[in-house]
Amino acid sequence: MGEAAKKIEELNYEELSSSEKKERLIKIYDKAIESCKHHDKSVALKTLYILRSSLDQDIDKNIAENLSFLYGYFIFKVKNGQFDEVLVMLNDMRKTWIQAIKD
Repeated sequence: MGEAAKKIEELNYEELSSSEKKERLIKIYDKAIESCKHHDKSVALKTLYILRSSLDQDIDKNIAENLSFLYGYFIFKVKNGQFDEVLVMLNDMRKTWIQAIKD
């Protein structure tokens, strides 16, 4: 397993406290953004799959479904080598999450 893959594995959500999950979410976004900047399809896809699989349907099913759809769209775009739109949207979403975490 390569160094990048090991770092991605460390980003998994299992067994984390609420505050750890919030910090980890931002780290996952950071990794996804960085991989899109460098057109690293493999890492970008792994981070997007982690984001989609970490959604909590029990908190708000509607939001989770919408985010799942959006992450699926990002995955489609990255698979097709279209990183720019994904990069812009991930940056915006990261800012939104940071604001939500603060509130």
